[in-house]
Amino acid sequence: MTDPVIAVENLEKQFVADDDLFSRLLGWGEPKTVKAVDGVSLDVREGETFGIAGESGCGKTTLGETLLGLYEPTAGRVYYRGEDVTRRLQEDPDLRTEVQIIQQDPYKSINPRFTVFNWVKEPLDVHDIGSHEERERRVLETLELSGLRPAEAFADEYPSELSGGERQRVGIARAIVLNPSFVVADEPTSMLDVSVRASILDLLNRLQEEMGLAVLYISHDLSLLKHTCDRIAIMYLGKIVERGPGDQVIDDPKHPYAQALVSSTPIVDPDKSREPIEIEGEVPDPIDLDPGCRFAPRCPAAMEECRAEEPPMYDVGRNHRARCILYDEDFMASKSPDVPPELRVDGTEGTDQDAEAE
Repeated sequence: MTDPVIAVENLEKQFVADDDLFSRLLGWGEPKTVKAVDGVSLDVREGETFGIAGESGCGKTTLGETLLGLYEPTAGRVYYRGEDVTRRLQEDPDLRTEVQIIQQDPYKSINPRFTVFNWVKEPLDVHDIGSHEERERRVLETLELSGLRPAEAFADEYPSELSGGERQRVGIARAIVLNPSFVVADEPTSMLDVSVRASILDLLNRLQEEMGLAVLYISHDLSLLKHTCDRIAIMYLGKIVERGPGDQVIDDPKHPYAQALVSSTPIVDPDKSREPIEIEGEVPDPIDLDPGCRFAPRCPAAMEECRAEEPPMYDVGRNHRARCILYDEDFMASKSPDVPPELRVDGTEGTDQDAEAE
């Protein structure tokens, strides 16, 4: 197995709550914070696509942007090829060429005053890479590689003259023109027509194979992640609650929240059916969260112990882990026979090569 291109250890990103503005101005008490990312550990390897899924507001986009240095981590460590770069992400120009982003909205992510050629060339100008002729050649080659053929036909176009799919290909070209090692793809197909999504996904898969990219793919579409990602992590209120091989997480989810998410995913096969799991209540206020499991207030399997202390990640299969006390064999044995049959789980075997990261 290849070494990680990018890795994070106990990463945290907190924001001061907007409604605490007056308290801060007047110096009243301690500022209230939102833990958008709270103790996340993971790694992404060369040629691998690692998927992050969860409801809106769970922290997945903040995680990706913190990895890119768009936010400074509140705590934790970020490693690039084994080297601690936590404090260098925002400053090191060489490192900045190695990490890039493909943004969600192709209608807002391109400066409308730039032509396609100038927009894709700008990163080369910023980092002073190559001569004028070399930059021109590299931009045209990258446009071709991104599926904008012939490149000369698109080079002098403005964003307003392009379709949504063409704009997203321009965004992809800008992200890869520096030949990065790590790319965050933040829901890159969610704002495109269904007919265009498949071609963009095929393009991303091809580019990853040809360039050996490590990709963090952020999406709420579990069926897409299953067919795109090697591994998947499920986030809830800033925490990873389940992580493992993509097919295992989707076909056999273990955490109650992951089970509910998967149960709401449509099934294409008309001969199969799935009973949706209803989650009662609303997502808790992320400010001043109660101790214990983040999902406990909405979990149908929650017990008193779930609200007292946050559970660690437990092995639930080979390279598969879940943050749920139901998989603590000693605890569940001590609760038997009080535990209802539907809440009992079988012991699991196997090891998790990423266990030490949690």
